[in-house]
Amino acid sequence: MEQPHELQTYKILAGGFSFEGYLVPEHTQGALLRYFENRFSPGSFGTAMLAGDLKTAEMRADHWNKKCIKEIDRWIKEQLPEECHGSYEKVHAWCNQR
Repeated sequence: MEQPHELQTYKILAGGFSFEGYLVPEHTQGALLRYFENRFSPGSFGTAMLAGDLKTAEMRADHWNKKCIKEIDRWIKEQLPEECHGSYEKVHAWCNQR
C-alpha cells in the first residue's frame, strides 16, 4: 500500500544530509535543513524536536508530523552534529550564531 504523498520518505541531499530511509514530511525536511545550514529558527515544533522534548513536540505537531515524531527524532540524532541539538540551550545558541 502506498503512503500518502506528504508522508513518503523523501531523499534530499544538502549539506551532506539525506532523508532516505527516514519517514520525515517534506516540509519538516526543509525546516531542519534551513535550521542547520542557515541557523534559522525551526518554529515551536522543530525547536522542541531538536531540544529532545518529544512531549512538547507532540503537542505542537501538525497532523503529518504527529505520525512521524519517532522518525524525525531518529533523523536528528543520527544526522545532525551534537552541538546543534539535545537541549533548548543548544538550539537557541545554534540559531544565535548567525
